[in-house]
Amino acid sequence: PDTGEQQSKVADIARNNKGTVAASTANARRVSGVYQAAGLGYPGGNAIDYWAKWKGSGSSDLSCIPVGAAVVGSGSTNSSGLAYGHIGIYIGDGKIVHASTYATGIKISKWNYRNPVKIVSMF
Repeated sequence: PDTGEQQSKVADIARNNKGTVAASTANARRVSGVYQAAGLGYPGGNAIDYWAKWKGSGSSDLSCIPVGAAVVGSGSTNSSGLAYGHIGIYIGDGKIVHASTYATGIKISKWNYRNPVKIVSMF
């Protein structure tokens, strides 16, 4: 499939909780499961691992996120967020989905898992 089809497939899988890992599990595992279900492999690791692997690539410009991209926060104000970071998938229309918001998404402006944020596009 072409890139646009893959991006739409990732967003659809994320939005409908059809990945290989249930939404009730840790966000990074869920994100990896979405990519796996879309046929893009299983990146693995937690959000901080995504951050460390791709911090020199991608973008931090929230105004031009590709659909299907992983959005990674390097930390949070709580202890697990600081240790593991946070990750979601951009589904378009200014929204990110993560474990607790997969059905509706959350506006990027409300996704408060602390700056800096990195956009990691698989496309």
